[in-house]
Amino acid sequence: MDNILKGDTRAVFVKDDYTITGGVEARINFKILNDSLPGNGLGLSDEDYRDLYCFDFLDCIFMNSGKAGKIVSMDLEHGQKVRLDTNGVFLNSMDFWNDSIGIVMGDPIQGKFFISKTTNGGKDWFTPENLEMPKLLNNEVGFAASGTTIKCINDSIVYFGTGGSKTARLFKSTDQGESWIALNTPMKSGENFGVFSIDFWNENEGIIIGGSYIDTTYSNKICYYTKDGGETWINRSNGLPGYCSSIVSNLNGKLQVTTGRLGTYYTLDKGEKWQLFTNEPYFSIGVSETYIVFTGRLGKFAAYNYSIKE
Repeated sequence: MDNILKGDTRAVFVKDDYTITGGVEARINFKILNDSLPGNGLGLSDEDYRDLYCFDFLDCIFMNSGKAGKIVSMDLEHGQKVRLDTNGVFLNSMDFWNDSIGIVMGDPIQGKFFISKTTNGGKDWFTPENLEMPKLLNNEVGFAASGTTIKCINDSIVYFGTGGSKTARLFKSTDQGESWIALNTPMKSGENFGVFSIDFWNENEGIIIGGSYIDTTYSNKICYYTKDGGETWINRSNGLPGYCSSIVSNLNGKLQVTTGRLGTYYTLDKGEKWQLFTNEPYFSIGVSETYIVFTGRLGKFAAYNYSIKE
């Protein structure tokens, strides 16, 4: 465990034996996980990288959240380049179906959640011309606590979660974000409450998690599991102490790991039973098939090698 970036760090990507993280003041870090040497932090010129996606170890795109919502690419050949500048949209989360096609969502503008897509690996971004989006609820927003409020599944399905209003909802698209429906959830919602993180490991099975970063000990209705794509929900809050900012699964959904201000937990039965992983709180999690990576306040960083016994 170490503090790599010396500033709050929420963006994390882990694959094979490497991880890339990003945080405030656009600091980024590239680290080989089986190497004991610390990674190298770089200070750039943006506000706060809260999500990222990597095509290779030194070929990534970063999502900047703040007054200037941006997508920024960085690789050895071209350096840093702004690929999308939203002129004031607060971006919440980004995900990809594959290395070519991806999507980013942000807080509402002109009565709709902001949606932009790429079909060439993040080089160019566009908003669907005939975007169909359900009517917003009063004060409904997305959360950018860990860059995990949106999830792409298979070739065309995508989900994202909301909060801030009287009902926390799960938005769902089956055509790569061209049209959407909104599904109500039983999650506690309202000011500072809602869905802060989601993960789906197939088109039907997933978990949503959240609570409130203000009322952090509220724990009654903060985590739910669905096995039918959000049509019905099962409460999985029991065993969690309160607000959680991130939940991430491995590829087959046999492991879920969540973290928040009151500690870090894992489950091997889709939330029926939560077990304490560490008392350490983090902001974000990255999970591969061999590593779990955590990032947090003031650049806190930890990486664990793991395996699941059959």
